[in-house]
Amino acid sequence: MKNFVILTLCSLLVVGVDVLVMAEVKGRPIVIESNKQLEGVDTEIEEILSYASLAPNSHNMQSWHITLDVNEQIMRLTIDDDRTLPVADPLNREVYISLGCYLETLTTAFQAFGYDTEVHIDLENKDVQVGYHKEVGNAADRDSLAMIKKRHTDKSAYQAADLASDLISDLLADLEGV
Repeated sequence: MKNFVILTLCSLLVVGVDVLVMAEVKGRPIVIESNKQLEGVDTEIEEILSYASLAPNSHNMQSWHITLDVNEQIMRLTIDDDRTLPVADPLNREVYISLGCYLETLTTAFQAFGYDTEVHIDLENKDVQVGYHKEVGNAADRDSLAMIKKRHTDKSAYQAADLASDLISDLLADLEGV
């Protein structure tokens, strides 16, 4: 029960900053409500950002930073060093995977709203630039949005029982040589 409470609080903290998400019964879509108005940002772009924030990410850290230039219609994604886990992920492998998941979800959300996107990865500066523009006549794809909302982490296959003491002893013995 304690782990469930901690997991729930962490999840609410991460998602609550930009998006209020209310999960329904497992496997059903969730409701997305933006709880923050971004100055000078169109409501549709805010909604796209809300969908993108549902991207799967390591440790639910959302370890990216977004800079949005509304006039140029460019978004810049970088790693947020304050949200990395140097001990658990010293090379930021999981962070880069999470950034890729966010990028894919973001471009899917843009396309679902009828936007064309252009992605440029700058290895030297370790950032990603996403250009976006809406083409007249591009139809919205609500099925893609429904799929984003439906995605969730399902840990029901894991046992809630404590680990056996002999397994813990074996794991600790393995760590002594490290």
